[in-house]
Amino acid sequence: METDSKPGKSDDSQKEEIHWDWASAIAEGIPPSARGGHSATLVGSCIVIFGGHYYAGKNEGFVYLNDTHFLDVKQSKWIKPYCTGKIPPPRYNHSAIYAGGIIIVFGGKGPKNTVYNDLYTFDPDPKKFIWLLANETGEAPAPRYGHTANLYNKKMYIFGGWNGKHYFNDVVTFDLEKMAWNKLETAGPSPIARQGHASCVVGHNLIIQGGFSFNESKYKKSLDNYGTFLKSCYLNDIKLLDLKDNTWVQLRTNGQPPTARFGHTLSFVNNQLIIFGGWSCHSGRRFNAISGNSENEFVEETDYFYSLDTSNLVWSKSTFGGDLPSNRYGHSATVFRHNILYFGGWEFGKALNDINILLAK
Repeated sequence: METDSKPGKSDDSQKEEIHWDWASAIAEGIPPSARGGHSATLVGSCIVIFGGHYYAGKNEGFVYLNDTHFLDVKQSKWIKPYCTGKIPPPRYNHSAIYAGGIIIVFGGKGPKNTVYNDLYTFDPDPKKFIWLLANETGEAPAPRYGHTANLYNKKMYIFGGWNGKHYFNDVVTFDLEKMAWNKLETAGPSPIARQGHASCVVGHNLIIQGGFSFNESKYKKSLDNYGTFLKSCYLNDIKLLDLKDNTWVQLRTNGQPPTARFGHTLSFVNNQLIIFGGWSCHSGRRFNAISGNSENEFVEETDYFYSLDTSNLVWSKSTFGGDLPSNRYGHSATVFRHNILYFGGWEFGKALNDINILLAK
């Protein structure tokens, strides 16, 4: 993957274009309630859904969740396990990874604006299904949500997020063997602080894309041009952290990059980085047009399904067959073999609990 220099020219005439097919899926059993901001962790052939939240109306407000569900992908069946131990308080926009036979959940936001920096583990063994509050050492990251967590070389890498007021761009690792936190010292130009970005690990590289960042001092200087300022808060940059030498690098890409957004997903399949969904600066206009709250015409455009070819670093709108799912944010994306399974999210203010599958052809 090219980083600090432009990618070399490739012979596109010799290259076979990847085609994608969308399909919706219906699983047996009782599905989780509609939600966004949950986590989805692959354990064998099962996807473990935890937490999230949804809006229940003016009287009840937001409902925060801490339930656990299994989706058996092979059997296309939902399973509701009976969990014991110390179950985490309800939360959304937390993170979760699977390592060493356990799921590790960090952070998130709960009721009454409670922001967490706690660490829980879940044993998905059917004979156990036990939640535990982790015994950790070192200085944990500041409480946050909207961050990302990725696994590399027996360490969990936490990047970014916010606490409802302050945005972060630090990298903190959790050593899974020592159960110890450590703030990572990095070289190179760090990404600006953000939340709602997407990330994945490709080889020894941690890739960060997009997100949202609000700078209070810049806001106060831009009161006369608030629309332009707000648009600049949405990000579409792509940064790479080389996990061998802990150096940040700005990727130089070609083609038309995705619209700036947050709450999207980033997945790596068949040498392609796949972006799906997200809330962009156009989402509010789209909602007003669809709901009839605007007299201005809005031209609907499929701007929420992009791919970056890692062989030449060219962005493109992905071509596909089947019915593209509705745009959403706060959903989850899980790579299973050469497919990506998407669950839930929010379609504007409406929570979802559907399953959509992206198949590579």
